[in-house]
Amino acid sequence: MKHLARALAFLVVAALAACGQQTVPGPQTVKGTVTTMEGAPAVLGGALLLVNLSAVDPGPVAVTPIDEQLYATTLSAVNQDGSLELALPSGAELPDELLFPAAGFFHNLDPETCSLSTSADVRVSAMAVAELPFPAVMLVTMDGPSLALTTTTPMDLDDPEVSILDFTLFSWVYAEEGVRIATPEGGCTVDSVTYQLDLALEPGWNPVALDLEGDAEAGSVTGVSLTNGSSAELHFTWLF
Repeated sequence: MKHLARALAFLVVAALAACGQQTVPGPQTVKGTVTTMEGAPAVLGGALLLVNLSAVDPGPVAVTPIDEQLYATTLSAVNQDGSLELALPSGAELPDELLFPAAGFFHNLDPETCSLSTSADVRVSAMAVAELPFPAVMLVTMDGPSLALTTTTPMDLDDPEVSILDFTLFSWVYAEEGVRIATPEGGCTVDSVTYQLDLALEPGWNPVALDLEGDAEAGSVTGVSLTNGSSAELHFTWLF
């Protein structure tokens, strides 16, 4: 657990946003299983948490503003077996202020210093890696909302030796149209972290796999790669 906390805290805070009114793909869902630490409150429901850097007033009711920067999708109930199916909004339901050009979708990188290979005309939802990837799954308990880490394999937070470097993390990007987004060869380095992106996005919501490199003992992250992911089996681990 200590390695997980230190590695998560190492990454630079950033944010994300979402897109899409021209092609307007329909609603989609994400399925997974909720995992909590021993003694944690029971999880009642979950939603996808979106972050808006422009902080303007929202519109559609399908994406509810939590405050001027945070939005949550429709809350979905957690089943007795821990399974959870998140409902993702259609492009028409996403607030327009969450839209970003593809070249600036990843907020850990500055377009002025890291030129992404992509289309200048396509808008996609932004991503960021802070203490965890955003967009992030939000779980709701009787004690209130909590953030969750989405992985492809179960994570045992009661294990003191668990390291985030051992897991593939997941987030999601919405695309108005099909588009490829890639960093230059070798990636782009910011604050000693090298980011490598190679994404082929389809219209609608796309699962994105994040793999981290670094030193588990030191709790440091030196590399982050983003590639297309498959959300056939996901695990939502309650963090705090």
